[in-house]
Amino acid sequence: MSLDAILQEVNQTHELTELRKFSVNGYGTSKQHRTVYRLLLNISRTNYPSHLSPSPSNPFYQQIKKDSIRSLKEIKSPELKELKRQQLVNVIVSVFDRNPDLSYTQGFHDIASLVLSFSKEPLAVLILEALALGHLRPFLSHDLGGVSSILNFIFPLLKLVDKELHRLLLINGFDSSLATSYILTYFSHNASTTEEGLRYLDFFIASHPLMPVYSLVVLLHKRRDTFINDDVDEGTIMQAFGNLLNDGINPDDVIQCSVDLFNQMPPSKLLARDKTIKISKECTFLNPENKFPYQYSNFPHLDKFPMRLYKSRIGESKPNFVIQGLFTALAVALAFRFLLE
Repeated sequence: MSLDAILQEVNQTHELTELRKFSVNGYGTSKQHRTVYRLLLNISRTNYPSHLSPSPSNPFYQQIKKDSIRSLKEIKSPELKELKRQQLVNVIVSVFDRNPDLSYTQGFHDIASLVLSFSKEPLAVLILEALALGHLRPFLSHDLGGVSSILNFIFPLLKLVDKELHRLLLINGFDSSLATSYILTYFSHNASTTEEGLRYLDFFIASHPLMPVYSLVVLLHKRRDTFINDDVDEGTIMQAFGNLLNDGINPDDVIQCSVDLFNQMPPSKLLARDKTIKISKECTFLNPENKFPYQYSNFPHLDKFPMRLYKSRIGESKPNFVIQGLFTALAVALAFRFLLE
């Protein structure tokens, strides 16, 4: 079934399952993207902000301004690039003006850049606001517990997929914090083109919120030969992590393998199987009672933790001290090496 046919059906039935499944193909033109994102994120046409007036007094304004300068490098025209960067600042600051309980994290600007590639500013604010309160909520908390919770799923899943690579990373002193830039930006910072970044963004927002973990593990396994060789050292491992999306990796293949892996080992099964995984209340979408601002994804299938299992894995102390994969100063420096290029 074509995307247009699915959209027509959604308008009649309001059932989003087939639309989510279609995310493995990407959501087509800019016009189709706007329609799909409004539907998936439950955005009403009547709620568009009539005027954006981002406040320079916003506590995150200066950092957002700095991050915008590192964005949109694909645009050749200096005038257009400057215009788009100002729009990027306007949109992001507006999201945080409207939601003062959120805390800006570097990497959000990469996702915002992709949204602005198909949407004008008013709709972009609503798309990013919905994501900030849904899929991306753990990234925008005042501490790092939510992000750490997500990272804590990577190594247990990798161990099931590729024990040799898992062991290699551990004996060289690496943990899942090295993958932070991929998780925080939904692969958008490391993608080589806007089109590639959109393929992953489409897939991730249509899927279970932990799907980026599955795609990251798929990428690591597909790139195992760049890690497992006679010349491996800390430097080559760092370089290999930064280049996971380079050299002909096909998004279609990564996405389909991610779906297959999710179906084989969904998050609830992984959590029940591996008792070392600890999670934080800051990772809001893992709470089975959490209310999403839009319909919780049932693709590849609906997977929520049983409440008893969820409660048994919540850390007793502050999440940033309890959760395995703690962000040390070195880990943060490594993780953001590529964000700060």
